[in-house]
Amino acid sequence: MRAIDPSLAAVLMVGLLSSTVLLSASSVPPSVTVSQLWGLGSDTDLTVSGVLVSLRSYDSGSEVMVLADESGERTVKVVCSPGPGPEPSSMLSVGDLVRVAGECAFEEGVPTVYCRYNEVLLLLPSEEALTVGMLCDSWRLFEGDRISVSGEVVRGGDGSLRLLDPGGECSIAMLLDEGLAPVEGGSTVGCVLALDAETMALTLFVYSIVLR
Repeated sequence: MRAIDPSLAAVLMVGLLSSTVLLSASSVPPSVTVSQLWGLGSDTDLTVSGVLVSLRSYDSGSEVMVLADESGERTVKVVCSPGPGPEPSSMLSVGDLVRVAGECAFEEGVPTVYCRYNEVLLLLPSEEALTVGMLCDSWRLFEGDRISVSGEVVRGGDGSLRLLDPGGECSIAMLLDEGLAPVEGGSTVGCVLALDAETMALTLFVYSIVLR
């Protein structure tokens, strides 16, 4: 069998290495959910999506968000530094579905994602992303927050209003602000979620309600 000329072999090797470098440079960071992110276990660039459950702004210009998966069992902190575009707090509300592209770093097994303003994207507003079921399962993440959530407004056996999950698996009591007309049917409500300390029942204190 004829041997390859050494000079040709060198050219081929350089071409192969160049192609490998280019492919590595153009590779797209993995896109994961909050739960999947916890399973990575090592620092990496990535894109993560989750429901916004907390957002704080600091004098330095940095903003810190907490994203949760749909079950509310896993959360991740996102540290967002000033950069091109508006600050996340100007366009996001608790309950929104958010996507963040950044660098994930693990410290003692706990992930934190670091990004800049322009690497935060709103995928769905709260009224389209947040469900009554998620509020029932993960109420501690949303207690005391102003949120928008959609569901079916129905009357309970005692005549009180409740917001029912589309699947009919759970519902939450509603208390309307004074002067707010009661409605029934598919609705989007603006409210604050609270736990009644006496009855230990979840309650939505509703300040706006719109039929869908």
